[in-house]
Amino acid sequence: MKKWKYPLTGLTATALLLGVLPTSASLAEPPQALQVSLNNNLVNFPDAKPFVDENDRTMVPVRFISEGMGAKVTWFNSIGLVLIQMKDKEVKFLVGEDKAYVDGLETQLDTKSVMKDDRTYVPLRFVSEAMGATVGWDGDKSLVTISYNGSVMDNPDAHPSNYSGDLWGRKTRTTNLPKNAADFPYILEDLPNEMYEMPYRTMKDDPLTVPKVLFETENELNKKNIDLWADRIRKHFELVLNANYNTIDSNWVDQLYATIQPGGRYKPNLQKYADWVKTNHIQIEGTLEPEPSIIYHTWYGYTMRTKLKLRLVGFDQDKNVIFDGMYQEGEFKKGVWYSGYADISLGTMTMGNWGPSLAVNNDVSLWDNSSIQEEK
Repeated sequence: MKKWKYPLTGLTATALLLGVLPTSASLAEPPQALQVSLNNNLVNFPDAKPFVDENDRTMVPVRFISEGMGAKVTWFNSIGLVLIQMKDKEVKFLVGEDKAYVDGLETQLDTKSVMKDDRTYVPLRFVSEAMGATVGWDGDKSLVTISYNGSVMDNPDAHPSNYSGDLWGRKTRTTNLPKNAADFPYILEDLPNEMYEMPYRTMKDDPLTVPKVLFETENELNKKNIDLWADRIRKHFELVLNANYNTIDSNWVDQLYATIQPGGRYKPNLQKYADWVKTNHIQIEGTLEPEPSIIYHTWYGYTMRTKLKLRLVGFDQDKNVIFDGMYQEGEFKKGVWYSGYADISLGTMTMGNWGPSLAVNNDVSLWDNSSIQEEK
């Protein structure tokens, strides 16, 4: 009987358990770090890394399941219960026990879910297959592969995350990072560092929750709500940054009112500005695009960073040209394009409710926290 020259490492055992027999040549080399790919995309584990436990099972942080595969995970701290839900599937674990419940049926496991470094880890293969995915092993790369139908981008409960990547299908980068890269779930390839490094909108001693922490801790910051908030911001500034004395009417007023938190600027205020646009022959051109992965929280509430471009085509008097309480006379030259970034605050449309009820704050200003400059 042939004896192995080298001890059976966790990765070698994982390969055997997944049905791949390593060659003696591969055993002679130091084991590579364990990697995981999801639908052919290599998963980034920035802090809580996967590992092979004493039972030779690959363990991953449960957050990877929720954010990478688009499942909803609920933690019941008082009883140490993890509930994982995705579509019509449901898996329950009691941390520290070697059994799970799949759609209500008890299943015996050959390992246990555990707490490690204040993170809950679950067996990757078992959970993935219970959710309908297929698990494989690439021994040459020490790579566990997971394939499943569907995309996290289609899941309204998904959160922006290192594990899932960008929920809007954009490419991320890991080089030439901004100084505060640790504040964000990931860094996008097509966004400049200056957009990330712009200071947050805070007051002195104002408690700040940066985007990465916010997405990890606030359930209401899911794709469905973020898309809703971004759409309200986008529609609001499509109207504000394209006010035109030739076309502005009561319909403009109604549409703008539908994007803001009621109170403060009531419809009469909006109508007064619309009348002024006609009287003062105001004409503006501009666009504003929200960045859904840059949302932070301060005393002001939720704030979303945006990219904007605008120019004042014409006006008679440089007074109240833009519907913005902080607009200053002489701020812009007529006919010149300006661009930059601005933080837009959100407020509730109904007292005490968040989530779907958030809309553009009724006293929002492009100049409250921005970096708008003349284009060169």
